[in-house]
Amino acid sequence: MSYSTIYLSIFGIFCCIASFSSRAFDVVITESEFNQLHRSCQLFYGSSVIGRSLGYADKFSATEKKQAFIDAEKVGGAWHYCAGLVILKRAQQTLDERKKAALYKKALNEISFTARKVPQHNPFYGEIKLNLARAQFSVGSFDKSSATLKTLLKELPSYLPAYIELARQHDKKGKTQEAIAILNSADEKHKQTSADLNYFIGIYYFKTNDYEKAKQHAKVAYARGYPLPGLRRMLKEKGHQI
Repeated sequence: MSYSTIYLSIFGIFCCIASFSSRAFDVVITESEFNQLHRSCQLFYGSSVIGRSLGYADKFSATEKKQAFIDAEKVGGAWHYCAGLVILKRAQQTLDERKKAALYKKALNEISFTARKVPQHNPFYGEIKLNLARAQFSVGSFDKSSATLKTLLKELPSYLPAYIELARQHDKKGKTQEAIAILNSADEKHKQTSADLNYFIGIYYFKTNDYEKAKQHAKVAYARGYPLPGLRRMLKEKGHQI
């Protein structure tokens, strides 16, 4: 074997190792951040190598840890997704615009890793795709985010968080009428029973100065126990009591 062949072989191995290292999961989250994750993400992150090294796996039984690792692999390396949620929150709390942009990009990379692998039948599919869209929107990819949410709604037409997020993004882009149309396209049953859906429809009607319709939806939202008083307060300021 020639020296050049040996060199190329060694170089190829080195590149492979370097490539693997660059993709290795190395996101460190604080105990406070860990405690804010929902339990499934705590289990998923705790079952990762870095999660175990930080002692988070010690919070769960041996059976839970074993099953969490299996479930996380089925979701598609779910620790990447869970870390992405933490990084999204870090970005939202950061005032430095350059750092914020870098964090949003990193969050998108982590969430995308899992989103590419999660099967549609998995119970976390909707949640993961929803947060993928949020990360895409955060880096300025409105069209990609909208496409992700519209595809999700075709796949899971009763998944209300996708309607609400798609409407929110359209409103953020100054397309409030489109936001109203998106929420009104949800199943009639949800419009009659969902506090969240009615609250946001009410908010968008209010923004378009249609106070009567805003009031109608606000009544449904608060009758269903919606906890935030914002819409009620705004309507009161315009002379509409609920």
